Amino acid sequence: MIKYYLGEEPVLSNAPTYLPFYEEDMNYVLDHFDDLVLKDVAEAGGYGVVF
Repeated sequence: MIKYYLGEEPVLSNAPTYLPFYEEDMNYVLDHFDDLVLKDVAEAGGYGVVF
C-alpha cells in the first residue's frame, strides 16, 4: 500500500507468518506462544486476533 499510494518503498518488512499446519511452523508457534500475536488467516480488520 505504501508503494501504491506514496510511491515509496516501505521502511519496515512485513511480519513473518507461521502456518501451523506445517510441522516446523507448529513447533515454532508452540515454543514461542507467549511472544506471538495469533490471528486466524481467514479473518481481517483485527477480528480473531489473540494478544
